Amino acid sequence: MGRRQSYQPLYEHVMRQKYNDPRKLKSWLDAAYPSGNYAVKIRDNRWILSLPEPLNEAMLEYIESQIRTHYKQQR
Repeated sequence: MGRRQSYQPLYEHVMRQKYNDPRKLKSWLDAAYPSGNYAVKIRDNRWILSLPEPLNEAMLEYIESQIRTHYKQQR
């Protein structure tokens, strides 16, 4: 009989900031969750992170600050 995989619930967190860089987000999530135990969905133009642990507001703000794309005005 095959090995039974344990089920771990994922906690959903809605990113509030816009202009996030998807490559930075993937890099950050891969570093924080090496097993790849996360998912990212987009609903109503907002990114939703499904993570194996709940995040507090300060941590969510930190993640957003790390992955934000800064646009510079061209002169």
